[in-house]
Amino acid sequence: MTTTLLMHSLNLLAQSSNPTPGFPIIDTLIVLVGVGGAIFAVCRSANRR
Repeated sequence: MTTTLLMHSLNLLAQSSNPTPGFPIIDTLIVLVGVGGAIFAVCRSANRR
């Protein structure tokens, strides 16, 4: 749930900062970093159990 909210806010931030249509490489990198960070956090919390 938190990950979806984070991705949605990142997507809105990328759209507001970049008025050109399409999906530029910088936005893709931001999304990839967000997904990677979320997966990393989930794996760390799973390893603690």
